[in-house]
Amino acid sequence: MNESDLVTAILTIRQQVGFLWNFYVTACVFLIGWIFSTRVVWSETKRKVIIGLFAAFVLTNLTAIYHEYSLLLAATEQLSFMASSDNRFLTKLSSDSGLGPFIATIIHLGADAFIIYLINFRCRGGENA
Repeated sequence: MNESDLVTAILTIRQQVGFLWNFYVTACVFLIGWIFSTRVVWSETKRKVIIGLFAAFVLTNLTAIYHEYSLLLAATEQLSFMASSDNRFLTKLSSDSGLGPFIATIIHLGADAFIIYLINFRCRGGENA
């Protein structure tokens, strides 16, 4: 793989990471809006189903984000190895691998825990359910 192929791969992976984060945030915003917009009293069964479906979504999305960040890290490390020190563009591109898989996972899990808290809050009758 040459430098041009790596640059293309890095830009494509970054687009995929952006798409996955945008999809996640959009889904979470809709879920939070739905949680607090309905006047229906939530049963324990409904709470469990919503948490189960959300957990499946989280697992799928988080796995995809983690793998994409891992690919991005590998690609930027490879480009850094291949790039000459006088090529400022490639040096700069190869030094930025985004959040990285670990930090992305921490942020994702923190947001996930907050949303599960909101689901439980709504089920307990928070905000005059």
